[in-house]
Amino acid sequence: DISMNNITQLPEDAFKDFPFLEELQLAGNDLSFIHPKALSGLKELRVLTLQNNQLRTVPSQAMRGLSALQSLRLDANHITSVPEDSFEGLVQLRHLWLDDNSLTEVPVRPLSNLPTLQALTLALNNISSIPDFAFTNLSSLVVLHLHNNKIRRLSQHCFDGLDNLETLDLNYNNLEEFPEAIKALPSLKELGFHSNSISVIPDGAFSGNPLLRTIHLYDNPLSFVGNSAFHNLSDLHSLVIRGASMVRSFPDLTGTVRLESLTLTGTRIGSIPRSLCEEQRALRTLDLSYNNIRDLPSFNGCRALEEISLQRNQISQIKEGTFHGLVSLRTLDLSRNRIHEIHSSAFAKLGAITNLDVSFNALTSFPTEGLSGLNQLKLVGNFELKGALAPKDFTNLRSLSVPYAYQCCAFWGCESYASLHTEDGGLQDQGAGEDRGAFKPCEYLLGSWMIRLTVWFIFLVALLANLLVIVATFAAGAAPSSSKLLVGLIAVSNLLMGVYTGVLTLLDAASWGRFADFGVWWETGGGCRAAGFLGVFASESAVLLPERFWFECGAPSALSDCADEEDSFVSDSSEQVQACGRACFYQSRGFPLVRYAYNLPRVRD
Repeated sequence: DISMNNITQLPEDAFKDFPFLEELQLAGNDLSFIHPKALSGLKELRVLTLQNNQLRTVPSQAMRGLSALQSLRLDANHITSVPEDSFEGLVQLRHLWLDDNSLTEVPVRPLSNLPTLQALTLALNNISSIPDFAFTNLSSLVVLHLHNNKIRRLSQHCFDGLDNLETLDLNYNNLEEFPEAIKALPSLKELGFHSNSISVIPDGAFSGNPLLRTIHLYDNPLSFVGNSAFHNLSDLHSLVIRGASMVRSFPDLTGTVRLESLTLTGTRIGSIPRSLCEEQRALRTLDLSYNNIRDLPSFNGCRALEEISLQRNQISQIKEGTFHGLVSLRTLDLSRNRIHEIHSSAFAKLGAITNLDVSFNALTSFPTEGLSGLNQLKLVGNFELKGALAPKDFTNLRSLSVPYAYQCCAFWGCESYASLHTEDGGLQDQGAGEDRGAFKPCEYLLGSWMIRLTVWFIFLVALLANLLVIVATFAAGAAPSSSKLLVGLIAVSNLLMGVYTGVLTLLDAASWGRFADFGVWWETGGGCRAAGFLGVFASESAVLLPERFWFECGAPSALSDCADEEDSFVSDSSEQVQACGRACFYQSRGFPLVRYAYNLPRVRD
């Protein structure tokens, strides 16, 4: 192994002292020249690696005497030509890598000298077409990679003679028509031609490939799939069609009865045939996401199903028998549909299910029967789902995403519950879909007696003191002066703030120890919005009124223009009343900061 050095050329008889050498690695050098006799004498050489060098042509003369060679790597060079005699004498060659070069055509003549070749890769070149009978002498070839070229056309007989070919990779090319030439491949088991420009899959497209096990044809602009395109592929185990945005009907799978994985995503399919599970009893994975499916048939016959993905469709309802009989189902994804109703027994017989995603739907209720074994549940985005969830219905839950943070309180949001279950070895590393935060408590709205007493004090002082000021200002029969009017209006603003804090105190008392039961309804109801408006209006008016008064009356020296000099209420008590008002104002405004600071996470020893 002398790979990854700075060797630029191999001189004559470079390895004459190693006649029994079986493997020679020269990868990752700067080789640009190999003397015709550089490898002479290596009669036992079986593996030669020359990838990642600077070769521009195949060193045909140098390899002529390597009769025992079985594996040859020439990939990742700059090869533009392959001389006709390149592989003469390599009678035992099994594997040949010519990928990641600059070839513009298939080296038909040189390849005809390799009747024992089993694996060939010509990927990552600039090949634009495959001529007829390009591989006709490669009767032993099992694997052929042609991906990442610029192939636009395949001649009708280009694969003739490849009777033993099992794997054909045509992915990432520029094919515009279905490769009819594959009908000459009776032993083909794995076929890939995804990421091309094919628009039509004709009837009987795979009739010449009865042994096909896997087909990858996604990311093609398919507009038509023949009714019998996938008929009678009895060994087909996996079918993947993605991004066929023009396909509107579900493919007919008559006679194709051993599918284990079926993926049809990004199409315009509007329904699932009711006979699907009668024909596909071996199905384990079904991915029908990103379609236009509105109604679901019963999957009762697909008893081997382990995973179903139906996200981003138009499903509106889950009926009672839709998933009955799926005793092996572990993962079910129904997210981002329009589901407004799920039958109470829809999940009752899903004994093996561990992951359920019904997020971003329109649910108003959620059935829990049969879901005790869930490890992960996603309900986030169902904003009409306001009811609480019971921990006894989800004994194995490890991850929960809910539309409202309060709904996670019963699981691990409250300290008493979390500490109890941590000691029992239960819920520990879990997360909720929404962070509860300091202002979304589980048990008490006002988290401590210090905060509670402070808020009661603010409420009582704001109520009594401001009522007194209001009565003193507006009780007299005469119209109040400008100064009195200002003080009175500020008192009204602070009184409204007192009413706001009073609402909080009453809510704290009404929901004593179980605020989570009221949190969702309070947060989404009109009462919260009204209280919030009241608090904001009071705060803003208490700030804007003095500013407006100052603007109209000018500097303090002009106070006499707006005030009655003989008015003892203003002249003697104005500053004291304003100071008291400011104290109440800032005390009430500081309440949220106190509440937040109290709920900051503590560092535990």
